[in-house]
This record gives sequence, structure tokens and C-alpha cells, in this order.
Amino acid sequence: MSPVLFLDIFSALAVLAGFLAAIQMDRKQIGLPARLLIFIPLSLYMIVNLSNILENAGVTAALDAYEDYAEILFFPFTLLFIYAAWTHYELNLRRNAETTLSESRRVLFTLMENLPGMAYRCHCDKDYTMTFVSRGCLELTGYEPKDLTYSFKAAYGDLIVPEDRDRVWQGVREGVESNRPFRLQYRIRTASGDEKWVWEQGVGVFDLKGELLSLEGFITDVTERVHAEQDLARHQEHLETLVRERTVDLRATQTRLEASLAKLEEDEEAGKLIQFKLLPKRLSVIGRYEFNRRLLPSLFLSGDFVDCFEIDAHHLGFYIADVSGHGVSSAFVTVLLKSFFGNALENFQGRNDITILEPGVLLQKLNSELRRDDLGKHITIFYGVLQTTTNTLVFSNAGHFPFPILWHNGASEVLRSRSCPVGMFDASRYERVERRLPEEFVLLLFSDGILEVLPGEDLQAKLEVLKEQGKNRDFDLDTILENLGLDQEQSFPDDITFLSVRRRKSNGRRQDSIHHET
Repeated sequence: MSPVLFLDIFSALAVLAGFLAAIQMDRKQIGLPARLLIFIPLSLYMIVNLSNILENAGVTAALDAYEDYAEILFFPFTLLFIYAAWTHYELNLRRNAETTLSESRRVLFTLMENLPGMAYRCHCDKDYTMTFVSRGCLELTGYEPKDLTYSFKAAYGDLIVPEDRDRVWQGVREGVESNRPFRLQYRIRTASGDEKWVWEQGVGVFDLKGELLSLEGFITDVTERVHAEQDLARHQEHLETLVRERTVDLRATQTRLEASLAKLEEDEEAGKLIQFKLLPKRLSVIGRYEFNRRLLPSLFLSGDFVDCFEIDAHHLGFYIADVSGHGVSSAFVTVLLKSFFGNALENFQGRNDITILEPGVLLQKLNSELRRDDLGKHITIFYGVLQTTTNTLVFSNAGHFPFPILWHNGASEVLRSRSCPVGMFDASRYERVERRLPEEFVLLLFSDGILEVLPGEDLQAKLEVLKEQGKNRDFDLDTILENLGLDQEQSFPDDITFLSVRRRKSNGRRQDSIHHET
């Protein structure tokens, strides 16, 4: 096959493909006239190619009569086809652009119709002459769009309340001059005469030369929000006023409370001084017996109390007590306690009532009086009577803890006796314990406040610390306090009270009762 024949056959196949493509073209894109303009030049080109194929194949050309006409008409029809196709393409582009523009306008119209306010375009003048307003202006201002357009019935500038006009105009001018959006909040008067608060955001529109063409923006009703803010501001101001007034009242109350507290502190200090005057001397020596006491008070009036006294020539009495609670009421009970023992001593000396010589009986009587008076207080108390002629201790313990510790000859002994505090139960009974004492000894009593400051992880460890304090033969109460780290000038969470009873060896001559303070 010659190359020419091959090219003619290939051209014929291409023309056939063109026919098929023309048939399959979208009717919406290329109409019937354009299709005919496609078929005519393709038909002419097909005739020329078939004639060439037959001639190259050695077959008599049946189409030779038409070949000359086809060659003459092919080029004009081809140019006509190109022009028609290009024209139809431009029409389709325009039609598509119009459809897109129409859809955009529809979307924009729907959007502006549903906005909660009014979109606008206006001149930049004090009347704000509107060239376009959306349908939202009716609900916002009470005017139809046509009434505001070109100020047909009302100029928008006249709707702004007179007090806000200058401020609004100034805000618009500043936004335009800086070429920035302006945001304003002001009041308007509607067609019905109602006053509304509105919020506006707009911007200046400029041409390519920078000349201002118009203003465009959006205005919406914010009356409810502004009224809510105003109500909130008024409420806040009212609260601030109440707070200021309340602050003044509180300051006055604080001043009165501070004055009352100062008075109470003065009274409490005076009460503490009176209470301390009821205590025995810090060091009291009666015959061969030496009584030494220390009281480390808490921040409150003390509920601890100690006392020692001579009953007769052969008996000495002493006790340590801890009233429940703190403050004035507990301190008052210690005064009653002092009075109770004073009466018992007077009854013994004036009426021969030996109750004061029997610790168990005396504590039972004290319990009955506290229960009868119903003071709401109970007392832990250790009361002992020393028989000096036999060096014997008779004692009873009404719930007082820690138990007293007796030291002699380098050894320690705990004087245990259990019972409930006085003032708790009507039928309480108290054990009478009698103990013959060594020739030389030290007996140490303390209140439970000591347990709060002693080192040690548990109660037993704390008690062991106490038992170690009396091993030194040169027993001294101040030295014990120093060893325990107790500063007599500091305050403690609870009262801490010590009472020591010491008997020294006889010096061969009788000692009368001597009381002095160190």
C-alpha cells in the first residue's frame, strides 16, 4: 500500500469519527443549525477522500464528477462552520454568565430579605439619602423602602434623634476619611413615634480614582440588648450602693466589736490576775515538805488549778484539778473549787468535821454539789492528804490523768487509781488509797496539757519521757521545764500545770510552817 493511499484511508476514518462525534454532541450546547454546518464540510471532505482512495486503488472514480465541486465548496463551508461554532460558543458563555448572575441575585435578595435589619446604600450627606434599602427597613423604621429611597417621604438622617445626630455624623466621617468600617450605636424615631436603639456598621465605597461613591452598610435593632445593659448597669449601681452602705455598717460593727473585744480582753486579763492570786505561792515549805507549782496558761482563762494547805499539825492537804473547757466558765468553777476546799477546812477546824481528811468522801461530796448546781462542767482532780507523823499519803483520784509519778532512790513509781471525774454521774464513788512514803521522795503531778507538747509518737512514749525527769537527785521543777522545752513566756494550746511534793531528810530540828515565793 502506497503512503498516499494510507493517508487517504486514515483521513476517511477521521471524517467518519467526526460524523459520530457530531451525532453525540449535547443538543443544549450545539443546536441543529450548527450540527448541519458540521455535516456539510465533513460530507464534502468525505467525497474528496473516497475519490482519492478509489483512484489510488486503480478503480474508476465514480465520484470524479463530484470531486471538483466538493473541492470548490469545502473551504467556504469550512470557514462558515468555524464562524458559526465560535458564535455559538460565545452565546453559550453569555447564557451561562447570565444564569450565574441571576442565581447570585436571587441568593442576595433572599439573604437581605431575611436579615434582622436593613441593608442600605446611600450618599454621604447628613440626610443619608438612600439609593437602595432592603425590605427590613419596614420593621426597623416603620417606612417602606420606597418611602426612604431618595428621601421620598422621610430622610433617614431625620429619623436619628437630634441628640445623637452630630455624634453619628462624626463617626461616619472618621470612618470614611480613614477608609475603615464605622460602627455606631444610636437612637432613631420610627414612623409610629417609638424610640429604638440601633447598631450600624458601614463602609465608604470608592472608585478607582479614590473618589467616594456612596456608603453601604447594615443597620439592626438592638433596643432589647441596650435596655438589658441599662437595667444591668442600674442593678449593678444599686448593688454597689448597697455594698458601700453595708461596708459602712460593717466597719461600724467592726469598730464596736473591736472595742468589745478589747474590753473582754481587759476583763479576761483582770480575771486571770484574780485567778492567779487564788493560787498558792510558787514555793511553799511546810515542815519537811516542800510544795512547788508552775502554771503555764493558754490563751484563755485557765481551767487548771492547784493548791496546798496545812490542815492541822499532823496533816497537809494538796490537790491538782482540771476543769473541762476553757474561758470564763471554767475559771469560775476553779473559784468554786477553792471555796469548796476552804469551807471543808473551816468545817474541820471549827466543827471537827473530818471530811477533809478523807479524800474519797470529800470528792463524793464535791460530785454531789456539782450535780446539784448543774453547771454543765466536770472536773478531773487528784486530792491527797499527807500524815506527817507517819509519812503516809492517803489519796483519791477522780479521773485525773496522767497519773502522778513518785521518785525515790533513783526509781520511779506511778500512783494508779481510776475513777470518773466529779460532776458527771450522781452515783460516783472514789477509791481511798493509802501509801507509806519513803523517807526522802519527790511526787510530781501534772495536768493533761503536758501530753500535747511532749515528744513521742504515742502515749506510752510520752509517759516514759516524764518518768525520766525525776532520776536526778538534784530535782528542780524549772530544770524539768527546760529539759522539756517549755518556755514559761509562751502560750500553749492547753493549760499546763505542775505540782511537785518533796520531802527532804530531817536536819535534826523541827521546822515550823514557812511560806515564801521564789
